[in-house]
Amino acid sequence: EGPLPLGAYDLRALMAQASDIVSEPTDEVSATVLHHLTDPPRYDGRLTATGWHRPTDVVWYAADSDWITADPSVDLPTLMSGATAVVDEGEFDVDRWYSIVERERVTVWYLGADDLRWLRWAGAEAAEQHDLMSLRHIITVGEPPSSRLLTWARETLGVPVYQNSHDPALVPV
Repeated sequence: EGPLPLGAYDLRALMAQASDIVSEPTDEVSATVLHHLTDPPRYDGRLTATGWHRPTDVVWYAADSDWITADPSVDLPTLMSGATAVVDEGEFDVDRWYSIVERERVTVWYLGADDLRWLRWAGAEAAEQHDLMSLRHIITVGEPPSSRLLTWARETLGVPVYQNSHDPALVPV
């Protein structure tokens, strides 16, 4: 696979060196975090309860992980469900992104509308160069993508695309 990019770490190597810890068991309605911006306070953890993440999933939040929604809506439910989280801080590179999906066998891919536009701009040929059969679905975050963009994503990437409205249920689009 070659050397890792500057600032990247090999999670498998780090985990091999780590000691085991035992966390407090919770159930699917346990609050993970309390969020309050302009809406009434609410807890996040609903993706654990809805089954969007399975213990066998490999989840990659390729959108900006600094967004306020990343921790409560993706990171915590992913870890709570026992799924594997892929973390990548590199800049957008279409071949590298598709290679990550292929190599890590990503099943759930979170993308912003900008990310989908960049993938579409790169063309269907770029996607066809990679085995993306591991994908189960894509969840979009941030601004709602246009219907044309969603159609392109479904047809090119071959999986359902859902809009994460940050409500208790994901909205199929």
